[in-house]
Amino acid sequence: MHLFALPATSSAHLPEFRDARTAREWLDGADGSQPLATQARLLGQLNLLNRCTLAAGERLRVAEELRDTVLSIQASTSNRFVGRPLPLSAGERAAFDANQGMWDTLATAYLHCLSAALDGDGAVVGQTGLIAHRALSALALMQLDALRTAHTPAPGYWRRVHACFDAAERLGAAERKIRDDAIHDERPTTVRAAYVLCVLLHGASPFGLTHRQLRVLHRWLGKWSGKVAVFDAPVTHSALPPLMLDLSADAPVARMPQAGSRLRWLVLDEFSHSVRKRLALLAQGETPLALRLGDELSPAQAERLLRHLHGHCCRGGLTRAEARRALQQNAAVVIGMEAVQQFLGGDDDAIDSLGPRTVAAGYLVEDWRILDDSPAGLRLGRRATGDGARVANGMLLAVRPENATQFMLAHVCWVMMSDGELQIGIRMLAGTPRLVELSRAPDGSGEHAARGVLMPEVSRIGQPECVALPAGWYRKARDITLGDDAGPRRVRLVESIERGADFDLARIEPVT
Repeated sequence: MHLFALPATSSAHLPEFRDARTAREWLDGADGSQPLATQARLLGQLNLLNRCTLAAGERLRVAEELRDTVLSIQASTSNRFVGRPLPLSAGERAAFDANQGMWDTLATAYLHCLSAALDGDGAVVGQTGLIAHRALSALALMQLDALRTAHTPAPGYWRRVHACFDAAERLGAAERKIRDDAIHDERPTTVRAAYVLCVLLHGASPFGLTHRQLRVLHRWLGKWSGKVAVFDAPVTHSALPPLMLDLSADAPVARMPQAGSRLRWLVLDEFSHSVRKRLALLAQGETPLALRLGDELSPAQAERLLRHLHGHCCRGGLTRAEARRALQQNAAVVIGMEAVQQFLGGDDDAIDSLGPRTVAAGYLVEDWRILDDSPAGLRLGRRATGDGARVANGMLLAVRPENATQFMLAHVCWVMMSDGELQIGIRMLAGTPRLVELSRAPDGSGEHAARGVLMPEVSRIGQPECVALPAGWYRKARDITLGDDAGPRRVRLVESIERGADFDLARIEPVT
C-alpha cells in the first residue's frame, strides 16, 4: 500500500469534466475576473475528480490541463492571508484553508497517477518523472504558502513528500530531466531537486523571514536544489555535515534512526559553494540582478538572506548556535508598541499585576507559557484563541516572567502557528524600560511629538543606551528631545540597532 493517503474512488459523484477536452471547456466558461469564486468552484470539482474512478492517463491529462489555472488563481488570492498577524481572522482563515485545500487536491490528482504507475499502469509509467515532479511542486507551493502565513504544514504533509520521492526512486525516475516553465523558467529540473527544495525550505529557519523573503528563497532554491546530492548510505567524504532524512516518517529531517527507518542523506557541498560564491561576488560589487538573484532585494538585503540560508541549511540541521533550556513557567505579556506605551504610562498597580485582563487605558496583559529559553531570549506559547492580541514578526513587547520582579522590553523574532498553538520567539533587552516623551524641537514642544521607551546602558553585556521609537521616527544623526520626570535632555540618534514592524530601536548619545 502506498503512503499517499489517497481518497477512495467510485462512480457515485462525478465532476463536470472527466477528460482533458471537457476540462478545457469548463475553464473557458469560468469567470476570470472572479478568482475567489473560480477557486471555490474549481476546488469542488478537483475534489470530485480525486474521488472519481478514472483511467490514470486521462486523469494526468486533466490535471495538466487545470494546472496553469490553479497556479494563477492561487497567486491572485494569496494576498488575502499571507503576512498577516496571528491568529488569522475568520475571513483570512477561510482564504488560507481554501488555498491549502487547492494545493492538496492538485497534488492528490498527480499522486493518483503516481500510485497507478507504482501498480504498473502502462499508460503513465513512462511519465513517472513528470508526475512525481508535478506532485512535489504542488506540495512545495503548499508548504511555501503555509510558511508565508507562519503556519507549519498540516499533519501528514512530510509523509506525502517523502513517499512521492520514494516512489520516483523505486521507478527509476528521480533523475529524469523535467521542464517546468510555469514555475522555474530556466534549465530543466529533476524530481530529486523538487524534493530537496521542500526539505531546504524547511531547513532555512523560515519563521523569522518575511513572506516576500520566502518567495525569493523559494525561487533561489528552485535554481540551486539540484546541486544537492541524495545518498542511501551514510556519507563520510563530504566537507559539510550531511542532512539525514527518514522516508518513512512524517517529519522533514531525522534526528536519530528508528526501527524501520528508511534513511537518506543530503550532501550540500556544491550547494554551499554556489551560495558562498554569490556572497563573494556581492562583496566585490556585483548586483543581485547580475547574479540572477532577482531585482526585489538590495545588495545588502540579498547578502543577509544568502547568509541566513547558508547558516541554517549547511550545518546538518542538527545544531543551534545557542542551547535551549526547557521551562515550565508563565509570563505576562503586553503586545505592540502602542500597547506597551499605554502600559508603561499606567499606574504602578496595573504594571505590577499579572494575568490576562483588558485595561480601559488601551492594552491587554496576556498570560503566555514559557516553553524554553536561551541566552538570547525566550520561546513563548499560548492557545490560538480570539482572546489575545494579534502578533507578527518585529512587534515590540513588554514581558515579565513569573519569577521576575519587573517587566522587560523585548521584540518578536519569529512567529509560528502549529497544531492550534501560537508560538513566538522573542529577544530581550536588559534593564528597566522607562516611558519618555519624544520631540524634535529642542524645548520639547511642537507638532512632531510622540512617546518612546528608553533603555539603559548595560556595559557588562555591551548594551548601549537606546530608545525604542515609533516606526518612521528614526533618521541617522537626527537630534531629538527626551522628556521624563527628570526633565528634558537633547540626544542624537547615532545608529539603528533593530528595525521592527512597529518600532525602531536606536542607539543614542548626548548632544554636546
